[in-house]
Amino acid sequence: MVTDVNRRLSRPAAVGGHLLPAGTMVNPAIILVQKDAGHYPRPLVFDPDRFAAQPPDPALWLPFGGGNRLCLGAAFASVEMRVVLREILRRTELRTTTAHGERPRMRLVMVAPHKGARITVRRLVPGLPPAGSAGAGQAHPVRNGAIAG
Repeated sequence: MVTDVNRRLSRPAAVGGHLLPAGTMVNPAIILVQKDAGHYPRPLVFDPDRFAAQPPDPALWLPFGGGNRLCLGAAFASVEMRVVLREILRRTELRTTTAHGERPRMRLVMVAPHKGARITVRRLVPGLPPAGSAGAGQAHPVRNGAIAG
């Protein structure tokens, strides 16, 4: 997750009661928006169903930045994530291997799990070929969004 981005205002803008002139460099703190209980009830709780009823507000959910500087790979990354996660979750039963609440660490401009978000494949779903080469009961770190073998 990218925690913040820099933008230069192309026109004056009122932010938090202050008038900022055109040309001012601003740094929207994405991480603060994501943790705001006014926008997200229980923001620090992992809730996969948070956006099940309706898609997130694009002004409040910024995994790929926004506006005309939106990440070029945003659509591809979203589709790729859905396909990979669907196949892994369809074929396996996963369990975490790290203590609850693994602390985050900065990785260049990204925030990543400190120990790599290790998981254990507890069992393969019967009747389906294994996803990749990961055998049952083996722990594999997640690196760059993919399970390393």
